[in-house]
Amino acid sequence: MKTPTPSERGRMREKMYAKRCGVKPQPASGALNVPRFKGDIKTKLFLIDSKWTGKKLYLLSGTTLEKITKEALAMNKIPALSVDVADEEYVVLREKDFQAMRKDYEQ
Repeated sequence: MKTPTPSERGRMREKMYAKRCGVKPQPASGALNVPRFKGDIKTKLFLIDSKWTGKKLYLLSGTTLEKITKEALAMNKIPALSVDVADEEYVVLREKDFQAMRKDYEQ
């Protein structure tokens, strides 16, 4: 069996993550220039960009965070970045969104 390329692996991960969120991935992984199709995964609450690397290092840039934040806020969604680093999954949120969710959860 052929080993998936990094792009194929990223798309497979996107599909699996979207399924766990109970939704389908955005068409063309958010690459379409149509506002409602921005981001990789859209849920009722979040617009999520999904990143994958098989390495133990992922360089997180302000540009990436600014992009998903701008797109999410334009859709009245909470921006989130899902990052899979060496098969461990993390989600990056803005501090104010994290605090609001934490307060709601802890009540």
